[in-house]
Parts: sequence; structure tokens; C-alpha cells
Amino acid sequence: MKLNLAIPGLLIALLVGCSETTTVAPTASPSATPSQTTTPVVPGKTSGGAKYTPKSLGLSEAKFKEISQLQGLPYGRKNESGKADPSKKFRIALPTYIPDGFIAKVEVPKEADPRYSIVYKNQNNQCFSFKGFISRGSHHSLIETFQPFDVNSIGLGKTSVYYVKYDRSSDKKRMETSFRINGQSYKFQSSEETSCDPISQREATKVIKSIDYVFYVFNTLKLY
Repeated sequence: MKLNLAIPGLLIALLVGCSETTTVAPTASPSATPSQTTTPVVPGKTSGGAKYTPKSLGLSEAKFKEISQLQGLPYGRKNESGKADPSKKFRIALPTYIPDGFIAKVEVPKEADPRYSIVYKNQNNQCFSFKGFISRGSHHSLIETFQPFDVNSIGLGKTSVYYVKYDRSSDKKRMETSFRINGQSYKFQSSEETSCDPISQREATKVIKSIDYVFYVFNTLKLY
């Protein structure tokens, strides 16, 4: 009789125990944890930092350093106290596309105004050149030009490219274009010397399109 009474009590205790379950907080998986994001840093993207490596410009470290010394030099006309206008600072622009096999010959003359000149030449006696210098006054060329076409460069904008004859007695011709920006001039020629041959129009167009400022410059409005 006592056994029969104990069995119902045992069943009630078991039912109560099953209803009192313990809740365990779920553990977040590593993939569910939000990752911290950071803004990517572009190497050299500071005022005065280089956009391009010497190798990408077809230059040695030494020649790149030599040209780089001109960046930021004041070039405005001097006032009565002998100081140049600080608002005008020299900017270096170069082709960023150099055809394979061309070696650069760099010249940075010691003059009052900053200036540089590079002749790129290959083993097939083809060459082209690029110069950066200060424009003083107006220049009117008497050279006959023909077959113009427009090209947009990365950094210096749109320009008109012309074919130019070396001289009137020769049929040999080259391509030329120039940019004039804030008192500075940049000039491209598809053949610098009469002793070497010009590069093709296709290659010249690619070189001109690739012309860009070599260093970042900040102003109060933008980075350019």
C-alpha cells in the first residue's frame, strides 16, 4: 500500500524537475563578430609625397632624386627685396608610360629658374623627349605644323599634338605638343635629335596621355 502511494509522488517530482530548465546564453562564433574597419592608407599621399616610383618613370633612384630637388621651388618674378613670389612653386610633370627598351638621359642645368630635360632613347635609334621649364613672356613659333590631333593627359589636361618638319629641305618629321600652366611650360617631342628617329604616333599618344604631376600637392580645397 505504501509503495502505491510513493509512485504518484515520484512522477510529480520528475515532471516538476523537467519543467525547470536552465537557459544557456549562445556563444557568438568568430564569423559573427563584427570586424573593425580602417581607412586604407595610400603610401606617399601627403603634400610633397611622390605618386610614382623612379622605376615606373623610367628613372634611376639618383636621377629621380636630382629632378625631385626642383619640386616646390619658387619661380615668380622677384620683388624689390629680391624675393620670388612664394605663391608660384615649380611642379614636376613626367610621362608615366615609358615604352620598353628606352633609357632616360636626364639633364638638370644650374640656372636661375628651375628646369629639367629628359631624352629617352632605345637601341633602334628611336627617341623622344620631355622638358619642364619656366615660361618668360610670349613665344610665337614660326615652325610650320600640320596634321593636328588632340590628346588628353592624366595630369595636364587636353593638348593639341602637331607634326613638325625638321627643316624645309627634309621630309623627316616629328610630333610635338606643349602645355603652359601658371607660368610653367612642359614640352613633348617624339624625336629630340635629328640623328635619331621619332617614335610612332601610337606610342607618342600613349606617352602624352600618361603625363602627370609626379608629386601630390595639397591646397585648401583639394588634393591634385
